[in-house]
Amino acid sequence: MQQSESGALSIRRWKFFAQIILALHVACSLFVLLMPLLVPLGVWLAWPWVLNPWLRYAHLGLVLFIAGEVIMGKPCPLMVWENHCRIRAGMPLYTTGFFDYWVEAIFKIPFKDWMFESIFLAVGIASVAQFFLQGPLS
Repeated sequence: MQQSESGALSIRRWKFFAQIILALHVACSLFVLLMPLLVPLGVWLAWPWVLNPWLRYAHLGLVLFIAGEVIMGKPCPLMVWENHCRIRAGMPLYTTGFFDYWVEAIFKIPFKDWMFESIFLAVGIASVAQFFLQGPLS
């Protein structure tokens, strides 16, 4: 294999890794944002999976982890890893936070850090309250 083919393969590999991390980040974001809506709906519709202890503890743990990141002003590890892959692939980096970047890119809505923090605070409070009010089935 020639040098240029090896370099192109490496770039494709790093782009692939960046896309995998992006997909994981989107899945985690949807999980965090949708669970506070799905739990009461699922209780009302008698969906047993919404009270699954593994699911509920995973959600609460992820919410608390993100809260810790926000409080300490640390970037999300997924964004750090994706940016690392983007550097290796020669792709543009996020100029803002993950959530900010994609809300602006998709919906063309200017998004500031305080907006993310406010949304996350509301989701976090709702998630913690919901966990204790409608906890997982043992």
